[in-house]
Amino acid sequence: MAQPDLYFYNLQRKAPRPVPVLNESSFSESTPDLSPKHYGQVFHGPISRREADDLVRKFGQGAYLVRESVRQRGQENVRKSMELLGDEDGTFTASEPIKSKHDFRLTTFFGPHWCAVCNNYMWGLVSQGVKCAQCGLAIHKICQDQVGDYCRPEKKLIKNILGCDLTVICMAFRTQVCFVIKMCTEEIEQREGDQVEGIYRINGGNADVIKIAEEFERNQDRAKIDSTQYPDIHTVSTFFKKYLRALPVPVVSFDIYPELLEVFGEFRTWHLSSKIGKLRRAVEKMDVYHLANLHAIIKHLNGIARQAHANKMTSQNLGTIFGQGLLRNENEDLSRPLQSAYSLNEMPLQNRCVSFMIENYADIFTD
Repeated sequence: MAQPDLYFYNLQRKAPRPVPVLNESSFSESTPDLSPKHYGQVFHGPISRREADDLVRKFGQGAYLVRESVRQRGQENVRKSMELLGDEDGTFTASEPIKSKHDFRLTTFFGPHWCAVCNNYMWGLVSQGVKCAQCGLAIHKICQDQVGDYCRPEKKLIKNILGCDLTVICMAFRTQVCFVIKMCTEEIEQREGDQVEGIYRINGGNADVIKIAEEFERNQDRAKIDSTQYPDIHTVSTFFKKYLRALPVPVVSFDIYPELLEVFGEFRTWHLSSKIGKLRRAVEKMDVYHLANLHAIIKHLNGIARQAHANKMTSQNLGTIFGQGLLRNENEDLSRPLQSAYSLNEMPLQNRCVSFMIENYADIFTD
């Protein structure tokens, strides 16, 4: 397996972190009926756009607050210190924090191909057009000027689900939790997989696992993996493990990997509360997509571990199985999985880390 392209992962890491601008005045206390409780302290009441802009600029990139429109009372608006899209009456919606231009490259397309801009056929045998190396947009060379600068993956351009970057899938399908992860965990839970002995230890038939992979490639988020299609629940659980191991950037992103391993190092004797605090602060540094998916997976595994008396899958067993699927050293050679020096030296720490997150799910993650 080739080393992964980390473009979208690195792009997401550059996005500004959200910084709430809290209301330090007594507006919400003096007029509780006018202060929507679901906004909390970021609600600043009826203030002008200029006042709101001045407040968020003080806090820099990523700052945000919620205000009530002065001209249209009862209408709440979001103000952020990043590029915004909106009209003149102050109703704004935050745009994506990071934009980038397309990386078009001259490409030879095999088989019939149509331009995504003008919808006309791309004639020729070689070099019929250009294709963005990042999002997959394929167009005529002369149509480049008609494409905006916003390069974002589109689900119709994603050809391979297995091995596709987690950030790319979540962005393309407009979701925080990847549909593969959500569908697999929900299917296992609906079939009461927590009562099945060795639910993640026993592997399903390889032929059916391949069929599930092909089903996701063909139908993506409309794939069918229910019991009528695959009666052996171990087939679904085996594919789930395979999917996680194929991710070019693991669910636990590379930037916090050293912090997590430090907690479980051989000579570390952290107190329980210190370990929990360290892990909580570390995972909160991850981008929204990796954090949401890690949260969903650990919550699922926590439910499995709580029924260990029935399924014989303790948190230690699950840590051993999912350690290398959720964590990986950025320098690990993917052509030699589980054989490199990084794998051999860090595997026990990876297993310990995942096991600890499963055991202390409620204290590390916030629903």
